[in-house]
Amino acid sequence: MLKRELRLKLRHRANIVAMYVFPFIRKTGIRRKLIATCIEKAKFLEEMEQVYLRVVTTNIAAKNLYLSLGLKSFSQEKRDLKLIHI
Repeated sequence: MLKRELRLKLRHRANIVAMYVFPFIRKTGIRRKLIATCIEKAKFLEEMEQVYLRVVTTNIAAKNLYLSLGLKSFSQEKRDLKLIHI
């Protein structure tokens, strides 16, 4: 899903969020189509300049897919996700 930033100073960018494909339909091209559709939609949004997408560093398949679609890695957040044991 493509989610545009609402704050005035950030309206030039959007985030691709909540992307998950069940394992039984992977390798059908659906992931590529979903991301490509989000990117195409962003191109038609007024004043849109940037699209952001986060991926866990160990998800090599996703990273390779995003790179093949022309997306570029620009940072890595250390300790972005944390497991909490209760």
